[in-house]
Amino acid sequence: MSLQLVEITEDYSNYLYSFDHNVKIEHPNTRQRKFLGVLFTINDFSYYAPLSSPKIRHDTIKTGALDIYKINTIKKGEVTEKLGVIDFSAMIPIPANAADYVIKFFDIDTVIEDEKYINLLKKQIRIIRANREKIIKKAEKLYRERYKEHFAESLKRRCCDFKLLEEKSIEFTRFE
Repeated sequence: MSLQLVEITEDYSNYLYSFDHNVKIEHPNTRQRKFLGVLFTINDFSYYAPLSSPKIRHDTIKTGALDIYKINTIKKGEVTEKLGVIDFSAMIPIPANAADYVIKFFDIDTVIEDEKYINLLKKQIRIIRANREKIIKKAEKLYRERYKEHFAESLKRRCCDFKLLEEKSIEFTRFE
């Protein structure tokens, strides 16, 4: 499966947030951009991991951090452009039988009017697809490590409870 850029419906993210406050939700009054993320598979679930546009605070995050994938352009071993991050600590499950009404696929060129934002997203997608295997391995590693005894408490506090959210995501499909 190729990594795809998608949106999650507000109803679904709010539903999961009611069980785990580490789930990222949209705040309609403050959001000016799409709330986008990448879609990939872990076990029997598709997972959505939100993207974040470039921020100064990302500079302090180590490249090897388990919960973040830095989306950077690199030439000759040096970062030439910082394009944002994928936040694995906030990834949420999407059960297969709910995908049609939980995720929204879209065409960047027809949905977004801001040319600068379109260019940022296209660069992010290019890097994400080129690093597909690394990204999926990092997401899977965080998923596995999240439940081990040695998992860092500070990371555990900001990381979603993936297994709880998997259970709740299945329940969500029963009520729809």
